[in-house]
Amino acid sequence: MTIVSVDPQVDERAREQGISAVDHALHEVSGRRFFTANEARDLLHSVAARTTATGVDNEMSHIIARAEQVFNEQKILDRDRVLDPLLDLRLILARQ
Repeated sequence: MTIVSVDPQVDERAREQGISAVDHALHEVSGRRFFTANEARDLLHSVAARTTATGVDNEMSHIIARAEQVFNEQKILDRDRVLDPLLDLRLILARQ
């Protein structure tokens, strides 16, 4: 069994980077009313790719999978459909 120690400062920076990535995406979303499913998916995946905080991988995967189900049902999404998963991601990063 291998025990991996995570430096709290490194993890805090990773968490802050994740929150910053979400905030950037929220700013992008706020300026538009509609998104294609591909745009929404790309935005969500770009946030996930820039988030390296430990301990949130499973929750993030679950949120992204749920969002993709919604995104796959429609070709055009309104802003609220894109905001919801981003806000969920921000919430799990903020409480970490």
